[in-house]
Amino acid sequence: MRLAAFVILFALLGAVTAIAQTPKEFNNKLVSITKVLGEKGTEWGTKMAQISLGSKNFIELKPLRVEIEKYIDKQVAILQQTKDVKGSKNFRESVITYLQFEKTLIGKGFTPFESYNKKTTEAKVEEGTNNINKLAEKEGTYLKQMENAQKEYAKMNNFTIE
Repeated sequence: MRLAAFVILFALLGAVTAIAQTPKEFNNKLVSITKVLGEKGTEWGTKMAQISLGSKNFIELKPLRVEIEKYIDKQVAILQQTKDVKGSKNFRESVITYLQFEKTLIGKGFTPFESYNKKTTEAKVEEGTNNINKLAEKEGTYLKQMENAQKEYAKMNNFTIE
């Protein structure tokens, strides 16, 4: 048991130290985390639309939702243990806050679809979609906070955001 805990701890610490060391590299790493999350969210949305128009077997969404949640949990754990790189604290913490918001949105917005089936009305599916859209209304606030923190970090470290 101790060995397993040590291996997990070592893997986490290895991931933390593998995070880039220059401010520009660290910026790119944080951006890549949110980009991957966005890609996973788009994949879920595409699959949901296909299921809605086809099989109506919405339980097929569960593995993808679980994968997204695990990705978020892993990234939050890594970022919480990551040492800041030349004033990155505000930017790093804004990414963590954004990821936590997304995890809540996924739990409240994506999970209900998994109970839908062939008997679920189009109105119910539309209600679920509207729920996601309503939950996502606050996303802009978190994105703006990250953008502002990123700009501040870039200015502080004299690099340009691509």
